[in-house]
Formats: sequence, C-alpha cells, structure tokens
Amino acid sequence: MSLKLFLAKLTNLDPDTWEYITYLTYAAFAYLSLDIDIVKILMWLMIIDTFFGAIKAVRVVKIKFSLKTMLWGILTKATILTIPMILALVALGLGYDFIWLIDIVIKILVLHEGISIITNMISIRQNKDIVNADIVSVMLLKIREVFTDLVKKLTGDVPKNE
Repeated sequence: MSLKLFLAKLTNLDPDTWEYITYLTYAAFAYLSLDIDIVKILMWLMIIDTFFGAIKAVRVVKIKFSLKTMLWGILTKATILTIPMILALVALGLGYDFIWLIDIVIKILVLHEGISIITNMISIRQNKDIVNADIVSVMLLKIREVFTDLVKKLTGDVPKNE
C-alpha cells in the first residue's frame, strides 16, 4: 500500500488530495528556493521517528499506545515542516536574506529528529520512558525573539502606552 492510500484511509480524504498536497509542498519549497533534498531527508527522519515512537509506545509498559496520540504526533511533525517555509516567506516579504537562518533551522530539525530516533531506540531497548528534549520549542522561542527584535529595530522600539 502506498503512503498516499494509507493517508487516504487514515483520514477519509481522497488519495488525490494527498498527491496535490505533496505537489503543493514541493512547489512552495521550490518557489522559496529551499533545498528540497534536505527537506526530503527531514521528512524521512520524521517518518522513521514516528515508527520508532509507535514501537516505543507498544514496548514500554508505562506508555499506552493510542492512535489519536500518534495522529497528533504526525500532525505536529507536519507543522514542523512549515517552519522553514514561514521563515522564507517572512524574509521574502521583508526583502531580507534569511537563507543562513533557514539553513540552520533545517539542520537543527534534522538533528532533533535524529536525536529523537536514538532516544526512542534507547527507550525500546531499556523498556523505559525516556523523554526527548524539546529542542523545537526552544528554537521557535529563539526565532520569535529574533523577529521581535527585528520589529523593534524597524519601529524604533516604540514604547507601549500604559
């Protein structure tokens, strides 16, 4: 069974819808001049991490496997893929070159998925619930801080009315 058919059965959406979503995602990355190869690597790591996360949930006694939790995990991972696109769109809208930041963010996401896979493997082997560090949230907070600082620079750090 193809991934397209699996997702269609899982979500009750037409299989062609998933194909259109895939094409739209590729087109967005191409339009924004993002390296599609590293994004494919990131997507594969996310799939592998989801697989090992499901095995961990079945293996570790303290964790109860839930299809709903797994679907939320997949949805969360899909939203993570939008982070580089958001950064590229903001840069394009402001006329800035954020390629260096986008490159760093994608590499951090790749590292995060690798760390998560290894953590899941350790959890499976030791039959313990080892929790991953939330690197993505820390990174998102830093990106928010960079954008907030940029707004302050652009507006001359206008004080709030009290």
